[in-house]
Amino acid sequence: MKTPTIADQYACAQREVKMRAHYYPRWVKELRMTQHEATQELETMRAIVATLGRLLEETSGQQALFHS
Repeated sequence: MKTPTIADQYACAQREVKMRAHYYPRWVKELRMTQHEATQELETMRAIVATLGRLLEETSGQQALFHS
């Protein structure tokens, strides 16, 4: 198995945000987690997506410099 690229990680993290946004409200309602936990976890994953997005942009720009 190849090591996941930054683009792979970014796409996976985006899917994770969508999944959490879908499931967490039900889990809060079922008392499987608190609203605070759900909010904190979702915001943390959104921050991961943002960080990976910036990193992806930076590495894409650097690759363009070397392939010109």
